[in-house]
Amino acid sequence: MAFAMAAEVLVQHAQDSRLHFSAPTTHFLSGRPLQRLQYGAPVDFYVQVTVWSGNHTNVFRNSAARFTINYDVIEQRYLVSKIVPQKQGPDQTKSTRNLS
Repeated sequence: MAFAMAAEVLVQHAQDSRLHFSAPTTHFLSGRPLQRLQYGAPVDFYVQVTVWSGNHTNVFRNSAARFTINYDVIEQRYLVSKIVPQKQGPDQTKSTRNLS
């Protein structure tokens, strides 16, 4: 399942050389992904953030990451893991880091 979305309200602030932002009115856990989580199935998300300079023809920065979200139905809490690629020779395996 894939879909694209853009945040209309974006709260941002800069700290050192990093840009921190949040989109408080953006809800991506709804519909079928939320239903899958409630039944205990993991849901994968691919997130890409692009920052443009001026009009949308000049990309200033671009960043992408993959996440897996799980819902523990017994403890009723979410678990978010970032999928981190680890290069090991010609075969590329994936590992996760717990972000919660």
